[in-house]
Amino acid sequence: MLRLTLVLVAVASVTPHASASELLYSMYRGSSTGQGEIPSEQLWPALYYLDSQYEVVAPVFETVLPQSPYPSIITGTASAATDPDFDDFIGLLTNETVETLWHGSWSSAGPKWGGGGTLEPDLREFVITHIEETIYVDQVSPGMDLNGNGIWTDWSMSGTYDFYGYPIPEPTTGLFLLAGAFVLRRRR
Repeated sequence: MLRLTLVLVAVASVTPHASASELLYSMYRGSSTGQGEIPSEQLWPALYYLDSQYEVVAPVFETVLPQSPYPSIITGTASAATDPDFDDFIGLLTNETVETLWHGSWSSAGPKWGGGGTLEPDLREFVITHIEETIYVDQVSPGMDLNGNGIWTDWSMSGTYDFYGYPIPEPTTGLFLLAGAFVLRRRR
């Protein structure tokens, strides 16, 4: 009976699963832009990277649209199951290179405006299972109401992106547990 328990503990420590995810980091983002133009279509926030040619790479949340006219609170979850670019996004987030993470407004035609910076803390030692978005979006004053109809040129967004996951297990821990279980089994 002792032998079976040790083997199960070793296997459980080597293979964590998504249900063990915990909040690793909350990233607050807030921005406002006043382009002096009235957006002709609805905008919403997204996270993405740019390649060396300044082309968008691995966007997430680019398909999570507001459910109502402005002001609106946008909530969504990006994961490998819900976003085809999630794995590429996480690959850039957790690689050995410091990448610039962009946060900006998105439209049906793609990115409109944005700004970037590095993500702190470094999440390279974690498996990221999903990201949750809770963002408040509005077109507001002050700005310009160019047509006098209450449609302002300033667009703002503020809120959080919560990163969930778990630490990458140390391979040696699992090996030591398996080796110990093997030794105990051989002695019996």
